[in-house]
Amino acid sequence: MKSENHTYNQYFIKAVDAQKEWINTILDSPFIMAVLLMFAGIPLLIWLSFKITKPVKELTISANAVASGNLETNPKLEAEWIYEIGEVGKSFNHMVISLKNLTQQQQRMISDISHELKTPLARLQLAIAILRRKTCGLAEIDRIEAEVGKLDQLIKDLLTISREQLNYQIHKKNFCN
Repeated sequence: MKSENHTYNQYFIKAVDAQKEWINTILDSPFIMAVLLMFAGIPLLIWLSFKITKPVKELTISANAVASGNLETNPKLEAEWIYEIGEVGKSFNHMVISLKNLTQQQQRMISDISHELKTPLARLQLAIAILRRKTCGLAEIDRIEAEVGKLDQLIKDLLTISREQLNYQIHKKNFCN
């Protein structure tokens, strides 16, 4: 309060209720305060550690699935509330898609190469058959025919491997939960 020449301070004193006395006891005792904070903090820490380790476990499961040949993405990896782990999940899924595309391109290339080699090989076999009719079986023709047979077998093996890899990719199961 102020008067013309003087400033007066007013102080009010109020009795502390018995209910509030225990709060003062807790605040005055560091040991009790630490114990209470520990009991309040432990459930929070357990919950937080679960939230952090769950996406890391999902990433581990997905990585093991990719290592075993399963090239399926896991959308759970991108839906995490921790931004950094979600970004790692997006990158991981992008890598899986790239690997899948690369594998498909490789299989397509092997199949295309095999089919492209079959046409000239069939022409060579036809030319050998025509040459054999015109001549009376020279040793060189036999040797050419043997080499064409080996080349034909290599192309058949390449086609078989390509089909087996394609069937393997089709019959894989998704190991990610």
